[in-house]
Amino acid sequence: MDGYDAEPWNGVTDYVLHDPSGNVLAVVEAKRCSRNPREADEQLRYYVTEIANHQSYSPFGFMTNGLEIWFWEVGQANPRVVASFFSPQDLHRLLFLRQNAVPLPSVAINTTIVDRPYQHEAIRRVAEAFAGKKRRALLVMATGTGKTRTTMALIDLFLRANQAQNVLFLADRDALVDQALTDGFKAHLPNEPRDRIYTWKVDTQKRLFVATEQTLSLCFEKFSPGFFDLIVFDEAHRSIFRRFTEVIEYFDARMVGSRQHRPISSNATRSGFSTATIPLRRFCMNISRRSRMASWLTSPCIRPAPVFSAKASRAPTSPRRTAMR
Repeated sequence: MDGYDAEPWNGVTDYVLHDPSGNVLAVVEAKRCSRNPREADEQLRYYVTEIANHQSYSPFGFMTNGLEIWFWEVGQANPRVVASFFSPQDLHRLLFLRQNAVPLPSVAINTTIVDRPYQHEAIRRVAEAFAGKKRRALLVMATGTGKTRTTMALIDLFLRANQAQNVLFLADRDALVDQALTDGFKAHLPNEPRDRIYTWKVDTQKRLFVATEQTLSLCFEKFSPGFFDLIVFDEAHRSIFRRFTEVIEYFDARMVGSRQHRPISSNATRSGFSTATIPLRRFCMNISRRSRMASWLTSPCIRPAPVFSAKASRAPTSPRRTAMR
């Protein structure tokens, strides 16, 4: 192919990663440490475009100066900073997802997992956000409205749309992690291989993973940055804190934070996660209060609360207070 630069570098890229069939899977453009890696934008775009004309798919692109690494799917998404280069297995999986993905809004929601209108509305709003090239979203739901079921239905939607294969569910307590593994993945996604992550046991052959944040913070480097396609943070107001920011920024995955409807904590805001996702709260809160209340009241799980009446009476004035007057 014709190269970006003049002779004698015509047709020469810095580095390429080939797949077993000989096609170019990824292109790496390297700059010296004193230069900005984004200076290679047009050069990398040209190489990726030219290589795509000689094979059946466009390769992935990386730009680096030895200090920063940028990942770019030319024509698919904007360049973004990543913690490290992806493994060949990650790139093959990402290529499969790119070639077989179906738009999230076009996939039907599994009504055996969620059947309430406001749950469907929340899932659709999240799907629309990701279809609009967003990378992070925050799901805010009131207590008792089926947050766990909604999260499982969202994960099921990603799997059936071929937009995720490796999914991680994170929580800050063992009880929530065990609940996600048994009442969530095992009950609603029984055919998907699942496992819990421990510091001493990491099985990368599974597809669904659960872990506590404390455990993952000790072993997250056992995974490559591109290993997970979707990460769900349960109770994001507690889970996103300064100590955990390093783990959040390490993985290049789309992220969904779920939390109960109450003010966002300062710890979550300082982490940078909630700040980026606060505008997306509308996907589950834009449902009109009247329609939401109507769906709750008609649900078989909701029972009307008893009504009590009380008559207020003035307490008798003590003799001491009367004397003081």
